[in-house]
Amino acid sequence: KTFITPTSIGNVNLSGNLILDLDVDGDGVFEAAVLPPKAVRVEQDVANMTATARLLRVPAKDSVELDMSDATGVLMNVNTKKQISNGLVHVQKVQDPSLDQAGFFTLGSYVRINISESVLNSSREITMAIGYPDHVLIPFGVAERSLAIYDKKTRIKLNSTVDTDLNTVTAVINKSGEYVLASTGLT
Repeated sequence: KTFITPTSIGNVNLSGNLILDLDVDGDGVFEAAVLPPKAVRVEQDVANMTATARLLRVPAKDSVELDMSDATGVLMNVNTKKQISNGLVHVQKVQDPSLDQAGFFTLGSYVRINISESVLNSSREITMAIGYPDHVLIPFGVAERSLAIYDKKTRIKLNSTVDTDLNTVTAVINKSGEYVLASTGLT
């Protein structure tokens, strides 16, 4: 979120890099620039179920939340070990009803996540939370606590935590890939 409060400093320009340029005397020449220590930009395309987070600057030993839930149902948290500059995280929600197989229930979609090398190499931990509507589970007899995040390609279950209050399932990921929220346990 960007907040600019008009004051007596003159003209203000916010660049694409989230650098605030100040024209103090109003002559069209920017005399000062304010570079925020953390600059992250998340763009969501709800119609196409995609979101892109640009991690322009994230300091070392810091964390940043990437809320892409409106378009994809995904909320990520990146904890850094080194500073991230010009990193990129792209998430796409893909509808695929063929994922459901005998004994394996999904919500009919998976997420495709692409994480740039600069983010992967500078991160200590990346957590991903996928939201779910619990009212969808009830007709199928799916227990919320049985939900987990799986690697779609290998079908390996990730160590997942279910938060029934927030309706999310969270897991740590360390690579780009395709992930599916699923259950093998029916009530």
